[in-house]
Amino acid sequence: ESCFRSVAPFASRFTPVPCMPPSSPALSPRSSSSLSERGWVGRWGRRQAHRQPLCHHREITGARRRKSAGLMASVEQYSLWIKPSGAAEQALQRQINELAREHGTETFEPHVTLFSLFETADVSIFDKLQALARDAGPFSIPLAKTATAGKSFYQCVYLLCDKVPALLDLHHKVRDLLESSEGVTVKLANPDAYMPHLSLIYGDLTDEGRQEAAAAIQASAETLQVTSFEVYATPMSRPEDWVSVAKCNLS
Repeated sequence: ESCFRSVAPFASRFTPVPCMPPSSPALSPRSSSSLSERGWVGRWGRRQAHRQPLCHHREITGARRRKSAGLMASVEQYSLWIKPSGAAEQALQRQINELAREHGTETFEPHVTLFSLFETADVSIFDKLQALARDAGPFSIPLAKTATAGKSFYQCVYLLCDKVPALLDLHHKVRDLLESSEGVTVKLANPDAYMPHLSLIYGDLTDEGRQEAAAAIQASAETLQVTSFEVYATPMSRPEDWVSVAKCNLS
């Protein structure tokens, strides 16, 4: 049977994200074969287990259980992602996997970060994000054709995104909402200026290694169609531990 990344009594609030066994044909385009490609070499050179489909028991249900039991909820860390879909998602995931194998780095899900990081113990903020999303319409994001070398582990090599007005407007509205919400702590990777990008390599490559890798990369997708963004639980650990906990659809 399928299971969903929404747990009662919160299931009615968000669009459920299906999680099915690897043998299920409903996993396409993330079939069992594509999942098998997602094993990765950790930062310390150790081969990690292949990533398995994530089900509801790996979500942020701990905080919700504690809250429903009348106990103090712990502070969790989240990010907001715009995920590619269809052919673009498949092409970008293949490219990320191939680059991870080539450079001995970690693989991860392709995404454009709408908002890099915030912390809260109050999951009711997801309701406010869903309401905000309903007031925004779908839009497109053109991607750069060539890659850029960054200067940090999570911005090692990436594709820059066009700063289309709809994307910037959504980012600023999300930032205003989170910064004005009680019990939410905002932590931005680029606090002075929003730099929308889609990472292709996470890693501690040398400056020369990053430059060489970026010079050899051509984008495998030209445009992303944006119809939603997702709330990801992103603890300070490996990418395999990051999991989608809510999906906010743009109306």
